[in-house]
Amino acid sequence: MVRNNDVSDEEAFSEVLDALEGEIAQVSGTGHTTSISLMKRLVKEEQKSRFLHEKMP
Repeated sequence: MVRNNDVSDEEAFSEVLDALEGEIAQVSGTGHTTSISLMKRLVKEEQKSRFLHEKMP
């Protein structure tokens, strides 16, 4: 994804996360702020269930 610098990481990744189906195995970024904003986004959108998925026996 290529964007101008006037879009936050959270905004840019929101589009990507919305398009994903299934479990998210890992989220990483270029720094602390990126990780914090992505986690907030995952929790806010109730996608944490895909990120912190606990497999049923």
